Amino acid sequence: MKTSRCFLPGVVVVVLAAIAPRAMQAQDLNIDILHTFTSVPDGAGPAATVIRDADGNLYGTTAAGGDGRCPGTNGAGCGTVYKISKNGRYTILHRFTGGDDDGAFPVSGVTRDAAGNLFGTTQGGNGNLSTIYEITKTGGEKILRFLTNFTGGADANSTPILDSKGNLFGNTQYGGDSSCGFNGNGCGVIYEVQANGAFNVLYTFTSLTEGIEPIGSPVMDSKRNLFGTTQWGGDLNCEQTVGCGTVYELDHTGKYKTLHKFTGKSDGSFPGCVVDDGGGNLVGVTVAGGDLSCSPPFGCGTIFRIDKAGNLKTLYEFTPFTENNNGHGCLVRDSKGNLYGTNANGGTHNAGYLAVLDTADQYTVLYNFPIANSPQGGVPLGVVLGPDGEFFGVNGEGGDTNCGVENSGCGTVFKLAP
Repeated sequence: MKTSRCFLPGVVVVVLAAIAPRAMQAQDLNIDILHTFTSVPDGAGPAATVIRDADGNLYGTTAAGGDGRCPGTNGAGCGTVYKISKNGRYTILHRFTGGDDDGAFPVSGVTRDAAGNLFGTTQGGNGNLSTIYEITKTGGEKILRFLTNFTGGADANSTPILDSKGNLFGNTQYGGDSSCGFNGNGCGVIYEVQANGAFNVLYTFTSLTEGIEPIGSPVMDSKRNLFGTTQWGGDLNCEQTVGCGTVYELDHTGKYKTLHKFTGKSDGSFPGCVVDDGGGNLVGVTVAGGDLSCSPPFGCGTIFRIDKAGNLKTLYEFTPFTENNNGHGCLVRDSKGNLYGTNANGGTHNAGYLAVLDTADQYTVLYNFPIANSPQGGVPLGVVLGPDGEFFGVNGEGGDTNCGVENSGCGTVFKLAP
């Protein structure tokens, strides 16, 4: 399975974007490959990065590989959930089988509760269902929701989040109101799966001007208000057909509010997702807008901060320095407030890089990945931070060059360390 390197809205997002000339000096990080995907019966084509628990174990998904008997895949498999222990042992926790009994194609990652259970979603497709699932700490799978009822959402392709009571919250890109959206696909929903298993639709997207098709994981604050982004809708003067996306709030009473409608100018357009900045605000990345001399007429994208009153500040405008610069998405923050992420494109070898936006809004490249079909892999899909300056993540291509489309490789899991 070949991972797409055109990260437009609606495709799995990664992190950050084009590097400015002043940020070209990479730092001294060494790469260590923790696992090389080899396709069926192993995983292949990861589409989201890993998470890390307090003991140093990593957990993630692949969108393909696993069970080659999964229908609609021509033997390529419907994806896996895996673990890499702190001592490097790789274990497949679940191989998706598709059909009417199981999900297929997890293009999002997983979240983990305090007891060690994992939760995620499968996008489905090719006759296979979209699901919300749990992998118990003992390794068994439990389907929490088959998304077969259109009003309950369709195409769950974002990682859900957990609250302190064990309730699960997430969104679907499509489904909901069948009269909304393009070709009757619906405009998406925000859902809750309670700890007792009850499923509730908290909000159904219906209005183009208020935002449609939510993308990325939601964020919950201490008052149980949810925040997130929609990839389309909002300011129709920005893009007259579909708008340029929004940041929204769904408060704990179920009241929906559009906090910002992107204009495609200095604020950016087509956001991928937002994360908590640690100070009560949200930070995120847009695919386009910002410097409109880049990729005209759309722009190179921005990093932005927005408070909960809807006041947005552009922290950084990406430049036209690096080609293929639209691999933007979520950021990860350290304890000092620095923001880290990867770009799936660009860099010295045009195979992606790791970068940081520090608290002074200085953007610096930390590591350039080798060519995409190298044994180390390229096309990074985001990182998580280790306790001693390490970065753990996933490459969408490379590794075993006998694997994948046109020998592009099926991806790797890596560690970058000083």
